[in-house]
Amino acid sequence: MVNVTLTDVSLSYPQAETPAVAGFDLDIADGEFLVLVGPSGCGKSTTLRMLAGLEHPTSGRIVFGSQDVTEVGAKDRDVAMVFQSYALYPHMSVAGNLEFSLKNAGVPKAERVTQVETAAAMLELDGLLDRKPRELSGGQRQRVAMGRALVRSPQVFLMDEPLSNLDAKLRVQTRAQIAALQRKLGVTTVYVTHDQTEAMTMGDRVVVMNGGRIEQVGTPRELYDHPRSLFVAGFIGSPTMNLLNARRAESGLVVGDARVPLVRNAADTPAEVVLGVRSEDLRPSGESEAALALDIDLIEELGSDTYVYGSLARTEGGGSADMGGTGTVGHLGERPFVVRLPKGSTPKRGDRMWLALDPERARIFDPETQLAIA
Repeated sequence: MVNVTLTDVSLSYPQAETPAVAGFDLDIADGEFLVLVGPSGCGKSTTLRMLAGLEHPTSGRIVFGSQDVTEVGAKDRDVAMVFQSYALYPHMSVAGNLEFSLKNAGVPKAERVTQVETAAAMLELDGLLDRKPRELSGGQRQRVAMGRALVRSPQVFLMDEPLSNLDAKLRVQTRAQIAALQRKLGVTTVYVTHDQTEAMTMGDRVVVMNGGRIEQVGTPRELYDHPRSLFVAGFIGSPTMNLLNARRAESGLVVGDARVPLVRNAADTPAEVVLGVRSEDLRPSGESEAALALDIDLIEELGSDTYVYGSLARTEGGGSADMGGTGTVGHLGERPFVVRLPKGSTPKRGDRMWLALDPERARIFDPETQLAIA
């Protein structure tokens, strides 16, 4: 086990117009479960490959503990990697797959057997050791791939979207097993995913990446409650944060016809801003100057919660505040506005609902810099 430090790490490919990864600075604590998350092409897998030694940075340093491994090859880094594809040897049994790396390393047979049995017990593979990969389910194959990494007792675990080939139910089950196993072993782990739900439920800290750069690093709660940029606000959370064009007024912000009160001093706010509010921070209210009018398009009943989707409407004579077109209040990216209501709520499609927001929970962003206003 070891702490990992990346200092100003960048990687540029020949003929590429922009770097795949640029100015990546991060300290990963010994035993930490760190998740890299972001859309396709954001540089998260490239960063993982640099940690593994499969790619070498154009500039910057990578340090494991006190050892600079920037130019050290993959086989000499003492890392274990679990890939998106299981990459199991089809002609070998589960036991054969688990002990393969130990056998190559010259570990005595008695010790190999002990380590394989220990890993199999931890991953609930005890009764499957004689089976071939084709006789296993997707979840079992993924656990074998993890076990093959586990038996090596590496300094660092690297996982590249290991659950993407599993069905939804199995993903939930397996991600809980991975998180529990990592905490039991205490091995420094870097996990890559494009699924923000995975990132939020598994990581001690989460690194949100975009365009090869770090957008924000923090605990899942920090990212959810205090996104530092419009990108993070629109990426983290399910559903993501509602983002609305608004303009400054003496009493707060004007959104369509609504005058939304804010806790902060309006004089410190730019003339035009983006207002962010989570779906659970809205509540039904009576019609008033401070309420948002939602025309309901879709209702999702999830048992414990009800999600209401729609568009924010203008009343007669409204329209001066919208910066994004006509007919509705400007909702960035043309995503539907969503409200989370408690169990038992009974709105109907086609109805108009009036909503009040919690001003202490609202966030505002500068549309020019795309950054949150403190």
